[in-house]
Amino acid sequence: MAKPFELRLRTLRLTVVPVAVMALPLGYFFLQRPVAPVPVTGSVRLDGANCEWVRVVFIPVSPGGKIGECTTGSLGDFELKTWIDDTSYPGLLPGSYAVLVEDISSNVMPEGAIPKRYQDAATSGLSATVTRDGPNNFNFSLTYLPQN
Repeated sequence: MAKPFELRLRTLRLTVVPVAVMALPLGYFFLQRPVAPVPVTGSVRLDGANCEWVRVVFIPVSPGGKIGECTTGSLGDFELKTWIDDTSYPGLLPGSYAVLVEDISSNVMPEGAIPKRYQDAATSGLSATVTRDGPNNFNFSLTYLPQN
């Protein structure tokens, strides 16, 4: 007959050791997962008018970021999506981004309605910082200044 101390030690070994063996790989897996995207919304206006059916692109400035993009709706509103490992996710990874806005359809907005400077992240002057806690709602007010 086993002594009480031996019985408790055996029970401890039979329960704690298997749980620890299973927990270590799971802990490693969860620590290696990338940061999840957070929702990012906003709107684009040109001289106060809705910019409908234009492409909005967020280009990461922070290391480890991913490009996010979307097309505005009829009210100029957008919800960004990002691609991670060939899968589309709503939102963006937290970090700093340069932003550009491109014409994609001359059927809705006249061709060239979005000034060229906004169609290049280096010249747009648009930026955004996406945070884990939000709110991540960015409203871009573009202006049309004729070229001299």
